[in-house]
Amino acid sequence: MANDQILTQFQEDSEADNWKPVNDGVMGGCSNSEFIRSENGTGVFRGEVSLENNGGFASVRRPIEASTLADYTGLQMRLRGDGKLYGINIRMGGEFVDTYYQVQVETKIGEWMDVRADFADFEAKKHGQPVAEAPPLDPASIEGIGLIISKQPGEFALEIDSIKAFR
Repeated sequence: MANDQILTQFQEDSEADNWKPVNDGVMGGCSNSEFIRSENGTGVFRGEVSLENNGGFASVRRPIEASTLADYTGLQMRLRGDGKLYGINIRMGGEFVDTYYQVQVETKIGEWMDVRADFADFEAKKHGQPVAEAPPLDPASIEGIGLIISKQPGEFALEIDSIKAFR
């Protein structure tokens, strides 16, 4: 659509390098993940979730320049999954640094899906729990997007064709 803004596609290897893993190792867990560019020009978030040592999550994050999404109302992703549940996370700058906003997507094994989520549908969370006192998600303050899988042990892979903002 003419009003959409492409945030990320994977035409070049350098785009995959913008996605940084943050796994449960930060709290003693054993999960691992990476984000790579596939041979067919998509991004792939893959790894293994382990529940050992009180772990249980793997994630990747990508920064976005503040105010990039000020005039948009949501995100649209084209993705192909493995039948597992993933979170799409958004982070704002400012006072609530540990708070993120999330929508969850249940993927279908091997099927491409177009996922469209209004910013109003993202729920404020901190360490996986709802945050009642968090401010509403402000698109002008968005400074990062991410993907997470949690509490689903074993190997995983989520392939992303594109991420766009829509009006």
